[in-house]
Amino acid sequence: MRGTSASSETELLLNPLTVQVMADPNESELPADLEVDIAGPDAENVYTVSGQKQLLFEVSESDPRIATLSIGIRRIEPVSTASPVEFTLTLTANGYHTVTRNISLTDAEGEMCNIRLMRKVQEKEGAIFGR
Repeated sequence: MRGTSASSETELLLNPLTVQVMADPNESELPADLEVDIAGPDAENVYTVSGQKQLLFEVSESDPRIATLSIGIRRIEPVSTASPVEFTLTLTANGYHTVTRNISLTDAEGEMCNIRLMRKVQEKEGAIFGR
């Protein structure tokens, strides 16, 4: 019985942005409840490079204090300074400051965005304590 197979070298998504998140300097790993949210005018055009709409960080196997998120956009929707992809990236985790970045992608050159998470300082009975 003969089969048919097809192969395509065409990339459907481009990777114009990789977000690297680093743990608070006093922590040995990233928070387990780290969440990412995308909002704004072009949020519906943002994917992972594997084509998923749910954005999840990949924690480094060699260093649990670092994770990356590769942002993908569709190749058939050209991005330029005249037609940027604009969205807001928000990171949240319990006990940490919320991080918000306004992103405007004007080309597909593969930029890197580094974000350092910081623990919230806790106040207790008039004194200020860090974790």
